[in-house]
Amino acid sequence: MSALTFTLRQKAVQRIDVSCLTPEKVAGMSLDQIRTLPIHQGNRQVSVGELFAVAGGVSDELVFSGCSQLDHVGQGMSTGRIRVEGDAGAYVGTAMRSGEIVISGSVGIFAACGMRGGTLTVGGNAGDFLGGALPGEMRGMRGGLVRVLGNAGDRAGDRMRRGAILIGGNAGECCASRMIAGTIAVFGTIGERAGYGMTRGTLLCATAPDRILPTFNECGTFELGFLTLLFKQWATLGAPFAELSGRSPRVQRLMGDLGAGGKGEILVLR
Repeated sequence: MSALTFTLRQKAVQRIDVSCLTPEKVAGMSLDQIRTLPIHQGNRQVSVGELFAVAGGVSDELVFSGCSQLDHVGQGMSTGRIRVEGDAGAYVGTAMRSGEIVISGSVGIFAACGMRGGTLTVGGNAGDFLGGALPGEMRGMRGGLVRVLGNAGDRAGDRMRRGAILIGGNAGECCASRMIAGTIAVFGTIGERAGYGMTRGTLLCATAPDRILPTFNECGTFELGFLTLLFKQWATLGAPFAELSGRSPRVQRLMGDLGAGGKGEILVLR
């Protein structure tokens, strides 16, 4: 059965909240029923049919096309697949529990916040607080896998609790800030103050940060066997993540942040 496709009828002048459109929420509905669903554009409530041309079969795959102002794509989804042709807005995959979201372009701020499971793939760049905590919350990403082929903004993995974030390009400032657990890998360069407030977890860097916080201790160079297993797993994800396959798991290890207990680690590939 063909995917259920939503194509914007005309250029959006305000942001659109598409949290009501996930595979489980439209399951069992006819196309006419889906068109009459309420949806918010800015501070107005309209129907899905007013904003989108809805076509295709009702299946567990949804496709959005023609708009970069879609917020809350896949929010809370627990099954199926969502694909966005082009860019998406803020809060992509927040509180996601399972399933798959694929964005061919870039995403805005707070993508994968509170994510508990599933996979989010971003073909372009990601905004600030990727996999981080929403304002007022004490936990960020809590499971699942995020792949960003481009760059990520500041504070990626802020208060991250579990899961993995793989950034194919560069990461901004304060990457892994206040990180509680989980794994972040950055294949490009990394900004200043990496690991600020980090309590546990692993930040793996392909390139050494220009400056390391003074609250991180140099622990020497090691060959860590668990990295070999990670590299084999990431080899199935394609470039650039597959480039580590067969590489030596030799790293420089730094422990910190000593101001927050000092049990987190920054690993720099050697």
